Amino acid sequence: MKEFKRDLPFEWKVREQTLRNLYALEKVLIKFNNQNRKARAYYRAMSDVPIQLSRSVTVFSHELETVREKIRELICTDPLNYRDGFTYDRCKRFTIETMEGEYTYTFDKAIHWIDEFMDAVRNKRIPRNKQTHFRIGDEFYDKGNYLEYQGKAYSKKEYALSGAGELIDLSKALYVGIDSQFYSHGGYKSFKVDEWLTSVDDEEFVCIDEPNNAPFKLFVKEQNSGYGNYSFLPLNFYLSMFRFGKKRYFYRSNAGSYGSIKLTKEMIMQMEFAPTKEHKAVWQAIKEKRDWFAKQWDTSLPAMDDNATTVRWSLEFNRDYVKTAGIRDKIVRALCEDNRGNYTVIGSILNKLKALKALYETEDKYEQSK
Repeated sequence: MKEFKRDLPFEWKVREQTLRNLYALEKVLIKFNNQNRKARAYYRAMSDVPIQLSRSVTVFSHELETVREKIRELICTDPLNYRDGFTYDRCKRFTIETMEGEYTYTFDKAIHWIDEFMDAVRNKRIPRNKQTHFRIGDEFYDKGNYLEYQGKAYSKKEYALSGAGELIDLSKALYVGIDSQFYSHGGYKSFKVDEWLTSVDDEEFVCIDEPNNAPFKLFVKEQNSGYGNYSFLPLNFYLSMFRFGKKRYFYRSNAGSYGSIKLTKEMIMQMEFAPTKEHKAVWQAIKEKRDWFAKQWDTSLPAMDDNATTVRWSLEFNRDYVKTAGIRDKIVRALCEDNRGNYTVIGSILNKLKALKALYETEDKYEQSK
């Protein structure tokens, strides 16, 4: 069955034409009703003359009321029908009736634009408000989809604002913000930071899915984080410190405090630890906010120093991948300390990754020589 779609402009046009016809009919009935009134007065004055009034003379009053009732049904109610209900600068109630239904709301000059509000009344729609929209000239933008920067509107799908209030092009940046809760003096306090990493030179950020069964996992955490194997800063921040050719990877989720960096053989063969000046700047910005927050709320947060020496790393293998008594698997177990979860500095981890890379290169040469 074909789905029926309403044509609201057509319906409104028919409604207006019907009203015009009813108004014309109303004028005719008023004319005849006035004649009826004069006729009644005339015949009452001649009460001694027994004249029977015709039906057409007696029913005009009833028909006029019927027409007026139909007119009231078709016209929209006055949106300011509570004009006498003002309290301070606010009207108690406004009602707008449209073809889709009736909407009742309250006007407040603190959240509505008067010209936009009156335009909404005239066009029978819900007015925009300053809580959900912002205005540039005569144009209005939904805050959920757009942001305002230096008098211009930008799509949130393409741009964002950094914690410093700078405009960020999302095609050349990676969000590494934090949104965590910390307990302090009987309640939880929100620690929220919005920071971005921008790409350098000809490098690009590439979103990848986390491998479900990667042979290696790289865990990272800050000292005294209280997160177990998890990090305080977003995991994408640490993942983006590694370069793979001209690409820096990041995961679709920026949860950060959950999971680990998954490494495949191909990733290890290309992996290079190459943090940029942007990483240091973002680290310092988060550290400054962390120091203020810890002092302000007297709460314990993960330790952060200027050179990130408080960060610890741990490399583990997937036991579904390493499970033989062969030489390669023995080397992997030794490098990963049989998954004891011992955290160490980045230099030690890099040596282990270099050893794994050399192991894979030797293995490939051996396979090719067969």
